[in-house]
Amino acid sequence: MLGDIKIRSLRTEPHPENSFRMASERRQSNVADDLEAILANLKSDLSHVGEQDFEGHCQKCNDVIKGAGFVCVSIRGSAYKYHKQCYTCHQCHNILPVGKSLFYNDGDLFCESCASDDLGVCAVCKTILSEGTYCTLGNHKFHPKCFTCRQCQTILHKQYIASDGGFLCVACYDNKYAPTCAKCCNKIRLADQDAHVSIVVHKDQTYHMNCFTCTKCNQKLPNLSGCTINNKLHCQTCLQEMQKTSNIKLRQSSPSTK
Repeated sequence: MLGDIKIRSLRTEPHPENSFRMASERRQSNVADDLEAILANLKSDLSHVGEQDFEGHCQKCNDVIKGAGFVCVSIRGSAYKYHKQCYTCHQCHNILPVGKSLFYNDGDLFCESCASDDLGVCAVCKTILSEGTYCTLGNHKFHPKCFTCRQCQTILHKQYIASDGGFLCVACYDNKYAPTCAKCCNKIRLADQDAHVSIVVHKDQTYHMNCFTCTKCNQKLPNLSGCTINNKLHCQTCLQEMQKTSNIKLRQSSPSTK
């Protein structure tokens, strides 16, 4: 029910801003190490030019690869070669199945089971989570960049609404689901609320909390209780005054609040 929807804060471990900064620092450090390793491997490869069956160097043990006994995989757009006996999970040391899901973190390979149990896997992209840079929701973990609005794909940094098995940003929720106030005719928007949205539901109509007032005196209805005449709300005081001058049947009602 719409009245039950409320804004919830995104809980992160650690805070995404710190995580992104730390990840950026690690990437800058890793780039220098990667370049140094690439240059060293290139120099070594050049020294073997002309050798029969030479295929390069193993990414894990750095020994020469000759013949067909190797595995070649693409990681982040680059091709890496491994001896078949070196193509193993860093955690359980089992041989990795060729052509199956592969998880990579800080230069190490992981099988799907170890990646899920030890490091965690993003519930959206199904890839490994790196060094604590993730946000959590229930039993699920997400890369911050993967925790997005299913409508506009905006990254949900602070607030979200759970809807139909997915997540929406406040703007998309308001555009698609926000009800219209029966009195002021404006949308009851989550974006206009400081905390939990307050919606009064009365006879299948919705109102802003501040709009649920007496039609005659415009005062808020005590205890959210009033009477209806011609589908218009009136407080008890105004109805009693009106009753003195006309034969009006009072119909008192109490709405539900969400």
